Amino acid sequence: MKLVTTATSRRAQDRRLRELVALVGESVVLVLLEAVTQNSERPLMDLPDEWRDRAIAGFRQINHRAILARVELVIDSLRTCHVRAGWRLDEEGAERTLRYFRHCADGGEDDNHEYTAASEFLRRNGQSLDWVLLGDLRVMICRAAANARLDEDGGIVAVSH
Repeated sequence: MKLVTTATSRRAQDRRLRELVALVGESVVLVLLEAVTQNSERPLMDLPDEWRDRAIAGFRQINHRAILARVELVIDSLRTCHVRAGWRLDEEGAERTLRYFRHCADGGEDDNHEYTAASEFLRRNGQSLDWVLLGDLRVMICRAAANARLDEDGGIVAVSH
């Protein structure tokens, strides 16, 4: 059942939501919303057995197109923005990483060796795999806060590397 599309009116979306609630029950819908909001499958463990496995499988479904868009943004930013004096992008690693994620986005078979190389490239360049793979920005936000040195008035003095 499709809940939201850009071409769907608000009235049609409300009708579909009511249909979903009627089908699975309000408590199941609330648990699903909690899982999506928290970006965690933990709330799904509280679902009745009849819904749990399907909900977890749906939650774990990988959106390869979204991952590719985030990888392209990372690599484009590293190519076009100043990182620090003397820093250079490993273009071979960047291209290999793009090739791997494009292959996955096009429906290609996963390759553990290429995934490892791509994730190592991202790590070497300080990127959050939580954001790249899951779209979860919280790790990046907390890492930046942890690395910031503050002065006595709470202003940022420097960011450590």
